[in-house]
Amino acid sequence: MDMRFDGVNYFAADARLHYGSVSIKDGYIDRVDMADAAPHDGAKLLLPGCIDTHTHAMLQSEYFAEDEAASAAARRALAQSGTTAFLFATMAMDEESLALRCRAAARAAKQRLAGESRCLGVYLEGPFLSYEKRGAHNPKFLHLPDGEMLRRLDDAAEGCIRAVCMAPELDGAIDLAKKLKGKKLVSFAHSAAEYDVAMQAFEAGFSNLTHTFNCMQPMLHRAPGPVAAAADTNDVTAELIDDALHVQPPMIRALFKLMGPERIILISDSIAACGMAEGVYPSPDGMKIRLANGRATLDGTDTLAGSVMPLFQGVRRIHESGIPLEQAIAAATLNPARRYGLENKLGAIAEGLRADVLLCGSDLTLEKVYMGE
Repeated sequence: MDMRFDGVNYFAADARLHYGSVSIKDGYIDRVDMADAAPHDGAKLLLPGCIDTHTHAMLQSEYFAEDEAASAAARRALAQSGTTAFLFATMAMDEESLALRCRAAARAAKQRLAGESRCLGVYLEGPFLSYEKRGAHNPKFLHLPDGEMLRRLDDAAEGCIRAVCMAPELDGAIDLAKKLKGKKLVSFAHSAAEYDVAMQAFEAGFSNLTHTFNCMQPMLHRAPGPVAAAADTNDVTAELIDDALHVQPPMIRALFKLMGPERIILISDSIAACGMAEGVYPSPDGMKIRLANGRATLDGTDTLAGSVMPLFQGVRRIHESGIPLEQAIAAATLNPARRYGLENKLGAIAEGLRADVLLCGSDLTLEKVYMGE
């Protein structure tokens, strides 16, 4: 795939848009020629592909499940939506089902098939979650943190479990986090913990908030909760579902100010109903999901069950919520690349990086997805 883009505003590794030309050769960005440090009004945008570090499924299929054809179709749809690399987020299931998915993700992480989004590994969301804050996870599959179970799952994944979600107040969570520190990202997730326990968790090795504000204690003036604890800990990042539904625009703006834009990681948290028409759909964990008016909920409840908006579409929502364009782009590209140590491969338009790029109109309308090998 050799090509050249002239007269574009490209998103560089300094988290800024610059005007110039970009050449691609053999699947990598070969040359970047800046003509102007400032972007030009009306020029097309050349952006790095989105990196969704927390996405479950699309088109009524997980990205890795028993129906391999449906899973492959979901991975292709993910790429065409603008997400060119992803972590496969699991849900609370029995160990055998999780292991099957981990094995399939490991195979995909070794070799990306043409047209599919690039699998970077597994984001283990569940089963080490709080019953009280379980959200849409099936309670019968919740499990106390278990190092041996995690080892077996990581063996099935051939070591490509990149992130482990846990509620830190559960027995064994803090000890397991200490063992995982420096080896896996440990994420504060589906937890009823207050500020003090959250601070203990971050000191022990937790370093990320899973879908911030959702399925955790709120931030109040006399009960500051885990978001305040994360803000008080410099190396903690905060995931933000970018549909402007799970988190309303005033709180989106507040979170960017509180944490700093470089610590925000936009995610889709998309589920199998993403890309589907309104209706009721079975979830892989046995629950039923109702999709109506752009909201996916557990059928018969008002509990949000995840998002039905692909990540790139949500970047536009975040920008429309009042976040500067460059900050919104960085939170879906450069920030996740840095969080997972991939900034020398992905996340920006820079020489030597993979040519996973999006050509967009000046209004963020996605026109074409290009993927390097």
